Amino acid sequence: MRSNTLVVALTLLAGCASAPAVKASAPKVAPAAPASKPAEPPEVSPASPPSSRYRLESIEVIGSHRYSREELLAAFGVPDGRDVDLSDDALIRELKQGKERLLSRFAFAQVRCGLNNYEDTHAVYVTVNLVDVGDEWRLDFDPVPDGAPEDPDGLVAAWALPGRTWRRRPERCTSRENFP
Repeated sequence: MRSNTLVVALTLLAGCASAPAVKASAPKVAPAAPASKPAEPPEVSPASPPSSRYRLESIEVIGSHRYSREELLAAFGVPDGRDVDLSDDALIRELKQGKERLLSRFAFAQVRCGLNNYEDTHAVYVTVNLVDVGDEWRLDFDPVPDGAPEDPDGLVAAWALPGRTWRRRPERCTSRENFP
């Protein structure tokens, strides 16, 4: 039985080894003329600059309880759902004009426009933040702190050290009396 296996293996090997190799005939090409100077590498164009075309996806108006969203967007007058070019100031000028239209038509204590653009999706979102007259209390803020805060028991210093904060927290919050 061993000899039969050996004969079959040798026959297969001989059949594979004795098969003539088939070569594809290469097309005949005329010899190239000798170049007087070495060929220059092809010019590589620099990476194209990122596109400044974005899609103005939406305009949201927030903060007013006196007027409907539809009224405010109609007066603002900047249409969404269109392509805009952020390389120039055209959209910014449109937003400023829309702000002026809102201030001339309605009584607002403040109108602020925010613009968020996302490079990965080439989308732009505009937010118009409104403060109605009578709601000025929303604009009052405490004065900006100056100096250094008091540091009872080194608490501020503990928060200033990254990595140590979470180790100290369980020590301070072990009983109900330590919670605010």
